Amino acid sequence: MQLAPIEGPLQKFDDLSLISGDLARPSSFTLTGLIRNEMHFLPAFLPYYRGLGVDRFVFIDDQSDDGSRAFLQAQNDVVVLKSGRRFGDKVPSVDVPWLPPSDNRRMQIMWRMLIQEKFACDTWALHVDVDEFLDLPDGMNVQKLVNVAEAEGVEMLWAVMIELYPERLNDLPATQKNEVIDLNADWFFDARQHIGLSGRPIPRMVYSGSRSRLLFQYDVKRRGNWLKRNIRRKMGLKPPGAHAIRKPSFLRWRKGAYMESPHAVDLIASQKVILPLRHFKFNAHMHARVNAAIKGGAYHNQSSDYKALADLFEKMSRDNGAFGCKFSRPYRGYEGFKAARIACGL
Repeated sequence: MQLAPIEGPLQKFDDLSLISGDLARPSSFTLTGLIRNEMHFLPAFLPYYRGLGVDRFVFIDDQSDDGSRAFLQAQNDVVVLKSGRRFGDKVPSVDVPWLPPSDNRRMQIMWRMLIQEKFACDTWALHVDVDEFLDLPDGMNVQKLVNVAEAEGVEMLWAVMIELYPERLNDLPATQKNEVIDLNADWFFDARQHIGLSGRPIPRMVYSGSRSRLLFQYDVKRRGNWLKRNIRRKMGLKPPGAHAIRKPSFLRWRKGAYMESPHAVDLIASQKVILPLRHFKFNAHMHARVNAAIKGGAYHNQSSDYKALADLFEKMSRDNGAFGCKFSRPYRGYEGFKAARIACGL
């Protein structure tokens, strides 16, 4: 079944069609995302976000073959879409003259814009990946979060990805193919402020997160010139070799808006609120996911971040390396992130 087409510059990329789901089913809050082979997360992801007040999920499935599609088709609050294109297909700058030039733009960016334009335009929604779990204070849900955003008169609340990790590498044992992540296991995080709001359209980088720390700690990536690092730090930019940790996850999409990357969108952002987003990059299936990403080459710079992770895991495996550091703390919910100055404004 073909969905109603959209108008505007995204139209040339719009080949999305419906696999399953009731488009006429009323809903009050939508979560959108992209998936491929996510059975390690989906059975935990859906009930978690239902508990926060989400009552409709819309996913573009990039040809999953691990049972994800069948699992989602069995859920009455989920809409599943497909495309003839793939997540990692390159999008030449000449095809998107209305976006800043880039040699690394992939189809995933067009999908992220399309799914918002079609299913969450002029309404508040969450846009997250399925290894990302939003934390809110006790008693707060997405509808109350909408009230916070509208009281400030903004179009978006920034979230920051906080890498969760176990104590040691061997605490992530080999698992069965579809074993579900245990959100209640012993997880830790780096209890330091990650990003800060200072009146800029994009938050300044304060600390680039545990993944970057580990890559430098295990000498997978070099820290580079001290002077250049210090200048970038004072400018609030990420260090060379670090990855972006801010995400425009809670937003009110407007027609004609655009995403420059999964970490940058031209919407008016809050200068009061930073949302904590638990990110489970380090999980029991990480070796298989990293290998698939490297083989497919579908991510930024030919999946260079995943190649670095593969090197990291190899080095850590030699002596069951520890993930933690002197400022590691056990996960204890939103209040723990607030105390560490990672989350603010709620």
